[in-house]
Amino acid sequence: MENWCWERESLVQLSSHYKNGSAIPGDLMTSLLNSRKANAGILNLIQIVLATFDQDVHTSSQWSEMFSADMFNSRFKAQGIMNSKIGLEYRNFVLKPGGSVSAEEIIRKFLGREPTPDAFLKNKGLL
Repeated sequence: MENWCWERESLVQLSSHYKNGSAIPGDLMTSLLNSRKANAGILNLIQIVLATFDQDVHTSSQWSEMFSADMFNSRFKAQGIMNSKIGLEYRNFVLKPGGSVSAEEIIRKFLGREPTPDAFLKNKGLL
């Protein structure tokens, strides 16, 4: 899940000037975070074209991204992206079962509900 890369809290912890250790300036941080949605429409159009070309591979990629966005926004972002309790639940409910449980069951158990595309669409600037 690449979502941590797009959160101010984690960027502050992970980045600094290579010489003097100073933090990323506020205006640059805002621009960086806003850049996530740059070209969202065309990038999703490319995914649709690729998915049309190879329905099995590329559509599953979009599904995976949708589930990832829903899990991140619903649990981590809502309850703290560095929340160790949620991280442990992610490890136990999602990573630990591996292929022994269906993906649908894993996602429902971690979310406590059926997944929705809302977070995915919002991340892409489409909602």
